Amino acid sequence: MAAQRGSKVALHRWIKEQLERKFGAGSLAPGQRLPSESEIMNSFGVSRHVVRLALAELAKEGVIHTERGRGSFVNPPKEIHPITSLTSYHTLMEERSLDASIRVLRNRPVTVTKALATRLGLVDGEQVVELIRVGRISGKPAVLMVSHLPYSLCKGLPARDMNTGSLYEYLEDECGLSLAYAENYIEVAFATREQARYLGVSPGSTLLLIEGLVYDQSGQPVEFSRVFYRGDRFKLFFESTKEDGVPGTKVRIGGRTSPL
Repeated sequence: MAAQRGSKVALHRWIKEQLERKFGAGSLAPGQRLPSESEIMNSFGVSRHVVRLALAELAKEGVIHTERGRGSFVNPPKEIHPITSLTSYHTLMEERSLDASIRVLRNRPVTVTKALATRLGLVDGEQVVELIRVGRISGKPAVLMVSHLPYSLCKGLPARDMNTGSLYEYLEDECGLSLAYAENYIEVAFATREQARYLGVSPGSTLLLIEGLVYDQSGQPVEFSRVFYRGDRFKLFFESTKEDGVPGTKVRIGGRTSPL
């Protein structure tokens, strides 16, 4: 099928749209390999440069990913996570009946840094529990969760197996804390070598970072977290309301995701 060069749409974007229609129609299912660059060139009668531009845009949007020596593959649909409720990773995954798991990288007491002391209302010399976990979906890394909690509030946490079970349930059921609300800030981050290794992406890849501070009913900080999401695996969802409480606009940001 020759490309419609008379279209006002840039040629590579037209090719991109045709490929996306194949995804939508089910001709190319998640996990399936795309035709080679040469096959796409011959199918649409365009140059390799045009094909590569189209594939680059699809990859940038998280629709496909490329594996060196193997080709390009269709990514599974992105998970949509809400950021309006204080919900654990386990609960979110169970609600969606996903094959999710966690691998703990670190769970230990460390001396608080000055920056963490300020955020958690601690003083120099106090200890915090450093809990770092990788969340997986269907065996593939999707999210890196870095949490710091006042050691005085959860002294048994370092001895706890956090490969299973919810951190928030542990804090409430075992530590007697009553979690109330969280303040979350969202920004773009670029994967360090260490983060890239844990998440299975290239160093410098774009991630979504959600930085959160969880409080208990008394207003005491309980957890400071930095959660790094793979942009090709998630979408972010939150709902805005007017000040008088009347439901307002629902906002959905594609390619990103939520706090845990």
